[in-house]
Amino acid sequence: MQWFGKESFTSIHQFNADLVSVCPHKLHGPKGTGALFVKSPLLPDPIIFGGAHENERRAGTENLAGIIGLAEVMERFVRVPVFAKEHLLPLTNRLVALVDSLSAKGVTFRGSREYRLSSTISFTVAGCDSISLLAGLDQEGACVSSSLARSARPLEPSQVLTAVGVENHAASSFVRFSLGRE
Repeated sequence: MQWFGKESFTSIHQFNADLVSVCPHKLHGPKGTGALFVKSPLLPDPIIFGGAHENERRAGTENLAGIIGLAEVMERFVRVPVFAKEHLLPLTNRLVALVDSLSAKGVTFRGSREYRLSSTISFTVAGCDSISLLAGLDQEGACVSSSLARSARPLEPSQVLTAVGVENHAASSFVRFSLGRE
């Protein structure tokens, strides 16, 4: 979940969700580990077999160093967000204004203007594809992403975008800027 470390957090129950996943690398923590909150009695089926870990929900040995890193990053950065909203929101608002100023040239802001993370903005560019956009932005020193949900077929439009009604040609030109805490 992108929320942790970026917005105020009081309780896992504030999300009113059956499943909540946390990836510490989104908070400047270690890669390769995570946490999953499962609201009882929901029990997802295991996808990797071979061991009786986690009540037979997963196989393999736990990544102890990663778990300790996850606990540390959650303790340090969740209740008091590591990403300072008052610092990042003016920066992302400037990016939104820039995107809006380019609307006549086919650049379209994607997402909610009111309900969004202070560190992230997304847009599409008509007549372009994500790979070309990424290459051009990389040459200018900008590190950006072109997908909402990871896909085995990165050249296809995001299923998330098409599910919310974005046309395939527009979804194929999607770019997301995520600002770091610095």
